[in-house]
Amino acid sequence: TYADLQPRITKTLFDALKEKKKPMTTQYGTIVGLTALGPLTIQTYLLPSMIRLLNRFKKASRSKIDEKRLEAQYCLGALLQAFGIYFTRTSMQSIDDNEVLMQKVHKALGETIIPWCPTKYVVEVFI
Repeated sequence: TYADLQPRITKTLFDALKEKKKPMTTQYGTIVGLTALGPLTIQTYLLPSMIRLLNRFKKASRSKIDEKRLEAQYCLGALLQAFGIYFTRTSMQSIDDNEVLMQKVHKALGETIIPWCPTKYVVEVFI
């Protein structure tokens, strides 16, 4: 039935993201797919894993192999976009609840998160 289609797709995508041995192209597609399912899916599946995933892809982005480095950059970009979509489409209360996460993502990605952050956070952290 169609009623259980989104939860099944979400589980399949998330299972692929949890496995480190999956190719980064698969992980990229998983991040894009979970992001497309909306802010609640991002909050439930990507935000709790955000720092671990950022660290994984940042490490891979320093690879000597050009292809691996490029794939990691795509994954980092997809995570940044998921982060931004979540924080631009949720209420200020959700943002306040996730301030610790925002600080950790800021530490991992630096100023690249500025376009996605609420003004309140940018003023407090960057200025």
